Amino acid sequence: MKEEDETCSEQDEEEEDELFSMPQATIVKPLMSPRKRTIQLPEQPYGKKRYYLHRQAVAKSIIYLILLISLLIGMAFLSLQLIKVLTEKNVLNGSHGDQGTDDVKIIGCTEFEVEEVWSHTLHQLLTETAFRLNDVNQDGTPDVIMGFATGADRYFAEPILCDLYFDGFHPCLGGLLALDGKTGDELWRHYTEHEVFAVNCNVDIDSDGVRDCLGGGRAGVFHAVSGATGALLWRFDEHEAKVDISNLYTPQFIRDMNGDGVQDVLAMHGGDPLRDPGKPVEKIGRLIFFSGFTGDILQWVQVPDKLESYYSPQVLLYNLIGDATYQTKIERYIDVWLPGNSILYTPKGLAFRHYWGSLRYSSSTAFLALVAAENGINPTPYRQFAKDQLGYILGDTGRSFVCGFGENPPVYPHHRSSSCPDLPELCTWDDFRSPDPNPQILYGALVGGPDENDDYEDIRPDYFKNEVTLDYNAGMQSAVAGLLHLVVTDQMPL
Repeated sequence: MKEEDETCSEQDEEEEDELFSMPQATIVKPLMSPRKRTIQLPEQPYGKKRYYLHRQAVAKSIIYLILLISLLIGMAFLSLQLIKVLTEKNVLNGSHGDQGTDDVKIIGCTEFEVEEVWSHTLHQLLTETAFRLNDVNQDGTPDVIMGFATGADRYFAEPILCDLYFDGFHPCLGGLLALDGKTGDELWRHYTEHEVFAVNCNVDIDSDGVRDCLGGGRAGVFHAVSGATGALLWRFDEHEAKVDISNLYTPQFIRDMNGDGVQDVLAMHGGDPLRDPGKPVEKIGRLIFFSGFTGDILQWVQVPDKLESYYSPQVLLYNLIGDATYQTKIERYIDVWLPGNSILYTPKGLAFRHYWGSLRYSSSTAFLALVAAENGINPTPYRQFAKDQLGYILGDTGRSFVCGFGENPPVYPHHRSSSCPDLPELCTWDDFRSPDPNPQILYGALVGGPDENDDYEDIRPDYFKNEVTLDYNAGMQSAVAGLLHLVVTDQMPL
């Protein structure tokens, strides 16, 4: 057997030699590669099994994770549906129908959908105005009136800007335009010398059956235009009352003062956008009465405090005109603050609007209520509301929220200078962190106030409840003055 194996081996080697020793020219590609000896590794069944088990565990984890996510999504969906059902039930069971809208309880929506009716791109234009609705084309659908500016607008702008950007069309820096309420198509466009951001379209000046628009804005621009066509009716031209860089804020229609049969116009003209901080006021705000029909100035006066002005006349319009429309707007705002309506009340009686500086909202609304009451609008409930809110602030519930006044007033207000030591000592963060009361008593300063549960802690770092600011005190001090007036005139509620 051994000799036969050796003989076979020798024969195999000879055959291989003959195959691979053939001339190179006759072989294009070897039919097969030389035989190679391979080493067969022993099987590792345990390793394969372990790898299989690992993959199986990963797969199970992924499946469990997917099931958990699906479960959470399902629970969230069911919760939303439950809220929706309960909300709809409350709405259906609410005070609707014959009882009118005064008793309707407003319930926040849980979901809503937006359907785009139309969109309109305004090339080279931007806007800061509130939209006004006015049926310009008399098709029964309110159209959109808006003021606009162009990117070229600036104070003391050169006319060449209109040549460069608007093909020589003058003026070009601002204006008014109307968009069709049904389609979004532009109905008309009226250009002005500067941006228009204050718009009022409440009166038909030219008696054509369409309400016309007043447009005020930057650098004294003020135009009255036809609501139907956008054509100029009149404009605020050069006058001793006009300040070239002061703005015109939202004008208001008032009663007919000159007897021409058209409501006249009151506007605030003020502001100095180029004044450096700390510099003396040179551009004093002024109230101007315009003829609604011609634009002529009937009367003008500087504001009493001889400062700049950046606001529109509002509340006293009811007193000037006697129009019930303005009374309704005043009542709509103040009434929600009265007990039993939508504003939350704390257990001790604070009308609570927001957690940050809660007392500023109630005190400012108390002041507005006193002004309205003084003009004959619901004097009894409005004065009682103001008295109750100021009583809460000044200490009726056991503590005062005014520094240096009343029972247990705040002694740790969140205020930089009052927490500092006397000069010439330096003031550092160590003083802010000091456990001692503020070294300086900030007499008369109103702190932010408690939360919706009347909880309040007098600690310096809490700026939500213990910060003092100008706007906090503005409403409160004005309301205190109003209550003092009631005491002097013997009208204070019991």
